[in-house]
Amino acid sequence: MDKRSQTNSYIKQIRRGEYSAVESLYRLIGNDLYFRAFHYTKDSSAADDLMQDFWLNIDVYCKKIPVVSHGYAYLMRCFENLCISRLRKVKTERAHLTDLDIEQFESLMATDEELDLRQRLLRHSFRRAEEKMTDLQKKVFVMLKYGYPIRRIAEDVGLSKSSVDRVKKEVFSIVREVLIEDGWDKDDD
Repeated sequence: MDKRSQTNSYIKQIRRGEYSAVESLYRLIGNDLYFRAFHYTKDSSAADDLMQDFWLNIDVYCKKIPVVSHGYAYLMRCFENLCISRLRKVKTERAHLTDLDIEQFESLMATDEELDLRQRLLRHSFRRAEEKMTDLQKKVFVMLKYGYPIRRIAEDVGLSKSSVDRVKKEVFSIVREVLIEDGWDKDDD
């Protein structure tokens, strides 16, 4: 099941009062949300505050969605609205994503010791792919990895949507090439 379908399923469960789905939803989209929060605030404690505020009201967000067809995009938009609202309160402009932001965020994520062998090997393959990318391709790759829409990526990197689509295809080609080189195209299961 893909991320969109899983998100829709969890939203429906939460709407029915099955609050055990909140933890599953958090595991599914928590990193994507945290990446956005960190991007807006540039501060891990402020990002944590945004995350707490969002998850405290997750049942409200889930009940407000009229038709659950693309819950992932809906929740991302709700969270971005929360971030923007918070930034307005502190009168700070939204900054564009920089290479330093990516480095800082990636360093906050799980260390290799916290991952199983398969996850570590896959992370190594992605790092090898990133080494083959230009700075622009890396930035697009990271933003795609955390669920940013093409339009938003285009705004942040200062390109047209069609140019970002082209870069996205280049990124996927590089990642595919490295994954095949590392044997991820073979079914081990």
